[in-house]
Amino acid sequence: TNYVGNVVALSPDGREVRSSTFTEPGSGLEVKRALYVSKTLNFASGSEILQNPTDKEITADVEIFGNLGSNSRTTAAVDQGNFLITDDVINGVSGHLPALLHYHSQVSNPNTAKHFLNGNQLSWRYPKLTVPAKSQIRLIYFIAQAEDVESAKEMATLVFNNPTALYEGLGPVAL
Repeated sequence: TNYVGNVVALSPDGREVRSSTFTEPGSGLEVKRALYVSKTLNFASGSEILQNPTDKEITADVEIFGNLGSNSRTTAAVDQGNFLITDDVINGVSGHLPALLHYHSQVSNPNTAKHFLNGNQLSWRYPKLTVPAKSQIRLIYFIAQAEDVESAKEMATLVFNNPTALYEGLGPVAL
């Protein structure tokens, strides 16, 4: 089932957007989304909360997808499995648009995603996520705009090292 959600809250400083809760009709799984733009670092973070209000575990395939905001010249400049750096390439040369880091799976996290890039459409798929009864799973991902591929690699290293600053705005109150 596609989930878009309606914007239900925008923080006073405009850095955080929260969506309405969507309930998947077949299973009862509830999905909420929040996006936050960091005050201190050059990235945005997203959080998908999968809440299971039922008395039985729910297993679902989850896909997060979107348009890169670019065009068909978007290519994967760096592909490390848990993150992808995209860039626009024209005649073999990096274009004038910034490189983008998409980081969806922390190393050693049991909820890993696989990505698929088709033109400017990027999809992250988390197969067979199991949400225990009366529990939730939070998927957190990071998107960074960088001047070039090397700068995007530096941001990937920062995300990999997992500093506390990455979770600015994603506390329990965020959703």
